[in-house]
Amino acid sequence: MIKPTISVIITVYNREIFIEKCVKSILDQTEVSTEIILIDDGSTDHSKEICESFAALHENVRVIRQKNAGLSVARNTGLDNAIGDYICFLDDDDVMTPGSLKVLLEAMRKNDVDMVVVDFEKCKEDGSFLCSSHMPDNVKNRVITVDEYWTASFDKRGYFIFIVSWAKLYKK
Repeated sequence: MIKPTISVIITVYNREIFIEKCVKSILDQTEVSTEIILIDDGSTDHSKEICESFAALHENVRVIRQKNAGLSVARNTGLDNAIGDYICFLDDDDVMTPGSLKVLLEAMRKNDVDMVVVDFEKCKEDGSFLCSSHMPDNVKNRVITVDEYWTASFDKRGYFIFIVSWAKLYKK
């Protein structure tokens, strides 16, 4: 496998009903070289087999199985094994829209930044809309400072709205 531009780290724990759609959404990304690292954090359902079937069919998919240690440890395992110049995290029930990685990478390179943050929508298991990130208009589509990022990270109620590892692309 050639060195990928983006390492997509997907943590997996007992999500056999979601993982296939998640992985396919990354395999369908175009115009950007990716590796997909599936960290199976001790799943007891069929998630392991689903992940391994993707790895058998796609040279850019790797599966790392570990004893259940939690989300943070699984993400760190992914980071320890990532070879791309950029990192993207997904949860096992996330889906990335077509062309997203290309747009994120172009934004990072054009603006010479260390991180790009995107809006997101959360949906129920049946696919119906639940909520969105409510990214403030004053920070959309522009480069902001670290201080502006932290100010924008709280909504009017004082809740975090961007403090997640996913919905971002990072320079490694």
